[in-house]
Amino acid sequence: MFYDNKYKVRKNATLVRNTISKEKRDDGNCIICQKVMDYIDKENIKNVFTYVSYKSETDTRNIILKLLNDTDVEVNVPVVEGDMINFYNINNLEALKESKLGIPEPVIDDSNRDENIRIPQKGDLLLIPGLLFSKDGNRLGYGGGFYDRYIEKYKNNGFISVGICFKAQITEYIPIDDKDQKCDFVIYA
Repeated sequence: MFYDNKYKVRKNATLVRNTISKEKRDDGNCIICQKVMDYIDKENIKNVFTYVSYKSETDTRNIILKLLNDTDVEVNVPVVEGDMINFYNINNLEALKESKLGIPEPVIDDSNRDENIRIPQKGDLLLIPGLLFSKDGNRLGYGGGFYDRYIEKYKNNGFISVGICFKAQITEYIPIDDKDQKCDFVIYA
């Protein structure tokens, strides 16, 4: 019953996000980008771990481009590997290709894959996608559990996890269970 409820909530949240107008999406993306950049500057963040947006997700490409072109901050993006995600450093967006799931990912050389994995440490920033967020940091993702497992595995490293989304994706209540991991906070517009 519980998971049936999550399925219904995901389906409705996807519809809501997909119907945000282009104008509101563009405005929201600009505001979110500026808020994220301000936070990175204020907190002197040196490493950012971020998803690369696709479909109707909150855009991270402008954040990534600003970081790569205007700062010394290292940018790390995820690759789905089995039931986990691992993050790898990138120097440009052209180094990405679409995965089998259609998600932009860096091309990784298998001969030195393990030594190139980046793991967030104290003071690093992890930007997290989702379908819904509550103001207190609960998150409803796509159902694969990738970010929940990742946060669980590395949460004692002291990194900051931040959900980013449009205002229409903020809700009071999100159905959660013991495997769901909270974000430290949410940036939205």
